[in-house]
Amino acid sequence: MPLTTAPKSIKNLPEEAQKVWVEVFNDAWKRLKKQGIEDEKELDSRSAKIAWTAVKNGWTKKGDKWVRKSSKAEQDAYAMASMLFAILEAHGVRALDEYP
Repeated sequence: MPLTTAPKSIKNLPEEAQKVWVEVFNDAWKRLKKQGIEDEKELDSRSAKIAWTAVKNGWTKKGDKWVRKSSKAEQDAYAMASMLFAILEAHGVRALDEYP
């Protein structure tokens, strides 16, 4: 059955991730129901898997905590900066020492 609040099993997620999980769960549940799936346990199970996939696209677990993944742009910028520092250091320039 569609949810109005987050189940206990996702209380360890950040609030935003809980909202995403519940929204995706409910949307998936309704869509699967329209597709003709009648068994409540199957609806709940499939909807939960879809909801977890949505959460894992935006968050990752680090230790005991779930943290927001950085955006693709942030990842690309970090990779480019790392490559630049490696090139500079390969040419004898200690970038972090010279540019405080």
